[in-house]
Amino acid sequence: MMNSLAFQRHYVHGNLPCLLQGLDSTHFAHVTRLWRTRDSEICTDWFQTCVGNDTLVPVRRRRRRLDQDGFFAELDSEGRAEELCTVEVRMDKWVDRCNNHPSNDTLNENVIDHDDYLKDWHLMQFLERRKQDEAVLYTVPPHFQHDLLNDFLLRFTKGDYRFVYWGPAGSQTDLHSDVLHSYSWSYNVVGEKRWTFYPPPTSDTTTNNEDNEKETKIILIQKEGETVFVPSGWKHEVQNTKQTLSINHNWVTCSNVEDMYKCLETEMRAVDTEMIAWGMDKDDANVRESMLRGCVGMDVTGFVLMVSSRMLVLLLFLEDLTTGGVERNTNDEVWETFFSLSCLERVLAAILEMDDSHNTTGSDHPTTYNYNVELLKRMDEVFQSKDLAHQAFDMAFQVVALARQWVTEKL
Repeated sequence: MMNSLAFQRHYVHGNLPCLLQGLDSTHFAHVTRLWRTRDSEICTDWFQTCVGNDTLVPVRRRRRRLDQDGFFAELDSEGRAEELCTVEVRMDKWVDRCNNHPSNDTLNENVIDHDDYLKDWHLMQFLERRKQDEAVLYTVPPHFQHDLLNDFLLRFTKGDYRFVYWGPAGSQTDLHSDVLHSYSWSYNVVGEKRWTFYPPPTSDTTTNNEDNEKETKIILIQKEGETVFVPSGWKHEVQNTKQTLSINHNWVTCSNVEDMYKCLETEMRAVDTEMIAWGMDKDDANVRESMLRGCVGMDVTGFVLMVSSRMLVLLLFLEDLTTGGVERNTNDEVWETFFSLSCLERVLAAILEMDDSHNTTGSDHPTTYNYNVELLKRMDEVFQSKDLAHQAFDMAFQVVALARQWVTEKL
């Protein structure tokens, strides 16, 4: 199995899809023993006992209707794609539905209800809130660590991007790219998935060239016990060719944090457009941040705090390293720390509208500079306190200044 550092440098930094084997016997061994029977079936008893028969789970269902010829239509009466809806289903009813599904072993295109799919289920969060012993089902492999997104959300909010997916044969996720331009990984506990990847367009390709997309697509067949890495910005579609149970995380590292903010900027413009269309006050920073959180689970204030707090951790690590507080394990670890710090400094400085002429060391307050007024307004509304907003803003300025000092003087 490829070691984590080689994986990070080739696939994460290279932003390429990858199929990993061997993690089922290490970091996912415990959950595999609990959820997979000896016959490679889903151990439904565990879910009925540990989750509870009466617990409601989110099942995604395509709104389908018969057309005039009696076939199920994929488009509505106005020619638009039929939308998906989420229905809450009791755990025992979902288990019965899967156990009695006529195509739970192999794909059957003639089954009309194979679109039902239990997905985006925050099972880990559910178990942790109930403080159950089974809350620690697996550990994240080192290949997928250094996760800014979930580390921040789990520590400071009630959200996360950790999911369980459970679908019968034929269920699928349509063509999309992942939220917030995040990376994602998916471990198959039971079953099989067919992944079709389309690389992001480059200067030599166009998104409208269907022939080119067909030539460049990558298809991976993921069997049970295997893990797929999904790179940032790659469109992909996924089909369960057998009844499949998987664990999925979206995650963000220093390598794609800049892409994450570009996604936030796109959503910010969409929110502004929607507010204008609804006759709302576009200058209402509280509503703008709230709508952002509703769309992508993150707002600008949260992003700044996420980046600032990770930079502070990295700076403290480097300080301990130079003073002998921690032992240097490898030069690779030091290189990764500086690389991460440089990536974070670049994106945070751009948000704060800093440039090389800013020198925060000579002032007690960054408001003496041409700082980002819009950002401070957003932070003020989220914190509901001007003092807290200014303190958070000051911290962001200071960590950027310190990071610049480390990168330029001590690299």
